[in-house]
Amino acid sequence: MPRFIQKPLVFVLEDDASQLEIVCAYLQQLGYETAGFSAAQLLLADLDGRDPFAVVTDLDLPGMDGHTLALKIMDRNPNVPIIVLSGRSEGRDLGYAQAVIPKNTHALAALKAALEELAPHRGDARSN
Repeated sequence: MPRFIQKPLVFVLEDDASQLEIVCAYLQQLGYETAGFSAAQLLLADLDGRDPFAVVTDLDLPGMDGHTLALKIMDRNPNVPIIVLSGRSEGRDLGYAQAVIPKNTHALAALKAALEELAPHRGDARSN
């Protein structure tokens, strides 16, 4: 009987629709399943009962910001790694974040590296 390998699920929160599409498409090319969200409240509603491999979030968002979202995620599921991908993150030390990645020309490569660093700890079963 064939064995199906479940792709790791990454939640992506970005209020800019084109950037959300780019990040999700890139992660899918890397072998991740993605769930994209344009608002923190939508992500939180979908988080209940799910255990994503990681959450990638912007900081500057309308409504609930990325900092508040991170705290709410940590309250619900402290084992979910949070990766910050933001234009205003350079040089910031955010204690809750697994990685803080500035939005620049190297952001996608840095995101890939951050997710690969999580793999041994989160049971990444992607076939390479």
